[in-house]
Amino acid sequence: MRNDEVAGLGRAVVLIGERTGGGNHFGRGELLGDGFAVSIRIGRTHEPITGAAGKGVGVELDVTVATTQALDEAVLLSRLRSEAAPSRCTGRDT
Repeated sequence: MRNDEVAGLGRAVVLIGERTGGGNHFGRGELLGDGFAVSIRIGRTHEPITGAAGKGVGVELDVTVATTQALDEAVLLSRLRSEAAPSRCTGRDT
C-alpha cells in the first residue's frame, strides 16, 4: 500500500519507521493438543478505494528509520513542521 492510498482515505499522514513485510492475511491460532497448533486464515485486508491488497509489498514510508527511533523522529519532525508553519496570529487581541 502506498502512502497516497492512505492519504486517499482523507487522512493527512506521515509514515515513519521500517517498511512492513506486506502480509495482509489475518487469522487466529487454535491449539490442537500434544504440542500442535494451527493458524486459520479468516480474512484479508485491502485498500478500500483501489482494492489493492498490498500482499508482499508493504507500506511505503515517508521517513525510513529503525523502529526504535521512530517515535523520536516523529517528535522531531512535528517540532520542525510546527516551527516552519505560518503563524495564525492576527496581531489583534480577541
